[in-house]
Parts: sequence; C-alpha cells; structure tokens
Amino acid sequence: SDISEEAISLTKRNIDKALLKEFIQVKKADFRTLNSPPGGGMIILNPPYGERLKEDELENFYEEIGDTFKKKYPGYQAWILSANFPALKHIGLHPEKKYELINGSLKCKFQKYSIYEGSKKPKKP
Repeated sequence: SDISEEAISLTKRNIDKALLKEFIQVKKADFRTLNSPPGGGMIILNPPYGERLKEDELENFYEEIGDTFKKKYPGYQAWILSANFPALKHIGLHPEKKYELINGSLKCKFQKYSIYEGSKKPKKP
C-alpha cells in the first residue's frame, strides 16, 4: 500500500512486468489505518527520507511509524528502508538487525524490528 496514487500505478506496472500479479495485492492506503491480519507476518516500509516533508514533520512521522508498529502489528517483523539516519532514531524501537545498502545513489539502512506486546525492559522494584 501507499498513499500516493502515482506510486501505486508504478508498482502495479512493475508487478505486471515481473509476472507477479497473482501473488501481490496493491492498494492506495495509509499503513497507519490498515488492520493487520492476526497471527503475525512481515511489513516492509520505505518511508519518506525528507524530500517531501520538513524535518520536524519527518521526525513526527517516524515516531508515528514506531507507535503504529507497536499498537497494530504485534507478532510481526517490521523492516524499514531509509536514507535518513537521524529520522530512524525517532522510531522508538530497538532494531534487531541493521544492514547498509545503496538504494539508487543513496546510502540507506535496512533495519529489522521484531514487534511484540509489552516491554522487554525489566520492571523497577
């Protein structure tokens, strides 16, 4: 899903070219409003890097990503691809794995988060 109609059209064309239409569903939607299927799964997100949003909006958006994962995606593995390293710190979750990649000409991080209910921090007495 994506909130951009242009991104959806491009994705559908690429899926058709790759002959994967029967395996991949695409729709215009905001991941924050979708209901995650129960039982876990995987979500991969390639959020804005900062070209469409101002820095303070970007930080808030990345915080919303972490909040949404925690509230709506327990039992999921969440992967985020981003070239905005400072914004990734606003996710508010601890990445389990980190990979550095090149996406086009941009140096990016691809980070994995395991989403679970509650907290792993020990409770203070």
